[in-house]
Amino acid sequence: MVLYFIASRGIHPFYDKSEFYQLTKTVENKPDLTALDNQHCGLDLVTSMLKPEPKDRPSTTVLLRHPLFWSEEKRYKLLTTVGKEAEIAYSQESQHEDNVVRRAIEGTKAVVLPNQNDWDALRNKMEKELDENNESDAKFLTRFKRAGYVESMCNLLVTLRKLHDRYDKLSPRAKAMLGNTCYPYTFFDKELPGLFLNIYTVIKESATTEDDWTKRETLMDFFSN
Repeated sequence: MVLYFIASRGIHPFYDKSEFYQLTKTVENKPDLTALDNQHCGLDLVTSMLKPEPKDRPSTTVLLRHPLFWSEEKRYKLLTTVGKEAEIAYSQESQHEDNVVRRAIEGTKAVVLPNQNDWDALRNKMEKELDENNESDAKFLTRFKRAGYVESMCNLLVTLRKLHDRYDKLSPRAKAMLGNTCYPYTFFDKELPGLFLNIYTVIKESATTEDDWTKRETLMDFFSN
């Protein structure tokens, strides 16, 4: 509750004008966490900390590893690292079609981009800011459009990786749009709410499957104890 109080700037998760109803909400574990609707990492952590059963709540060690406490650079690095995995980078090849994690990543589109209008709005914004006469800008825009047209979250992750790799060659206007950083987490978190947390969750939950990506050498530093 203290974490929510701080993150929400002074709101109690079980607050109610009536002391009776406030007590009832507390006993029934029905918190109001709407103040964190736009803070996906904070909402995810607070929700897990308020689970009724103590055994289901994160330990201090797990809590401190939560991405709420990661830098923006580290969050973006996770996205680009996932975009390098063979199942994602070559997602359309037949040998990767049935990969459980790949399918789960594609399934996040329903949350990250619930309708095509959201994607179109972002694409139109980029078309205005990117310089098509700049080779790197043009390549990025082409790849981004392709990701949208085939409705592929895997293609999107590959695009974010290549954007980082070619950042130095982008036009000044493109760099300004991205916040003048090769780790433009803030830009994409604003334009694609929930992207990072959904990808993080898919990888984290793969630990319960036979194909545990959290144990991969490329990703284990993000999830190690």
